[in-house]
Amino acid sequence: MSRCTATRVRYGVPQRSVSGPLLFILYTADLVNVIETHGLHPHLYADGTWIQSSCCPESVDTFQSTLSDCFDEVWDWMRSNRVQQTL
Repeated sequence: MSRCTATRVRYGVPQRSVSGPLLFILYTADLVNVIETHGLHPHLYADGTWIQSSCCPESVDTFQSTLSDCFDEVWDWMRSNRVQQTL
């Protein structure tokens, strides 16, 4: 039988914790707001975040600018909230 040891968690939520799903929702609520302020649609699940939207062909330049601004703000949010960033 293995013995469990207590570990102090400074950031994040321990895996398989009962409160994990609720804390995830509370923790990422601001991220959803950041994305939605740009008129984009966020989808968050477990350790993934997707940003979805569409535009007309004549609006591609404006849309690219909106995406770039949104990605910059998401990157800043992730850095300030100590979320690991992977591409």
